[in-house]
Amino acid sequence: MKKAFTMIEMVFVVVMLGVMAAVSVMYIPQTKLQQAADHMIHNIKYTKSLAQTDDRFFAMKDGSINNYSDTQAQYWKAGMWQVQFHLNGNTTKHSYSIYADTARSANTTNFDGRPMSGDLIAKDPQNKACLSGYSENNLPNECKNNIAKEVRLQETYDVTIDDISPSSCKENNTARIYFDNTGMPYCGAVNISGSSTTLPKRLDEAMKITLKRQKQTATICVSKSGLIYGSNNGICDK
Repeated sequence: MKKAFTMIEMVFVVVMLGVMAAVSVMYIPQTKLQQAADHMIHNIKYTKSLAQTDDRFFAMKDGSINNYSDTQAQYWKAGMWQVQFHLNGNTTKHSYSIYADTARSANTTNFDGRPMSGDLIAKDPQNKACLSGYSENNLPNECKNNIAKEVRLQETYDVTIDDISPSSCKENNTARIYFDNTGMPYCGAVNISGSSTTLPKRLDEAMKITLKRQKQTATICVSKSGLIYGSNNGICDK
């Protein structure tokens, strides 16, 4: 004669099944889209941290920046730490760079909006790889064959940058976001040419970055106050 399960045995079985399900979920590997989005969120936060801890803005008038410290000090907003998103052009397509632009030479006395040799290129704090998807021919020697793979979205993850808003953060084949030393975000292209000067402006609505892989998308948000996060519903708080 078969014995029926007792209530305690039933509860035990249910609990064990729940534990097994939870453990199995923990070991589900991240998709490539999730990996790309997580790395980007981390790196945007890292950019903000660099901006908040960089003390070079307090010493710009000491004459130590290739004799162009006056330009650097006058247009300091152009030299803020930034994330530049490369969509096309002289870059690895669908990649991004983290750097601080400088007024660095006699031939380029103004900021040119590209991560070049002479600019401050961010490096991964663990492996010291350069966080830039720009053409390696234009980067410092220390970045040659030493690029962090996570910034090359399409190459590494088969992920593209599907869209970036607002339009004030976008340019021709690129977009960017800056952070000042208080962690506040800015957008806009830089143009320093005679009487025509354009500098980044405080972000007046949330920045929304949409990544895409096949039919899946992931959304990354930067709020007006500098909060950086992933959105589950594709909506960024204004």
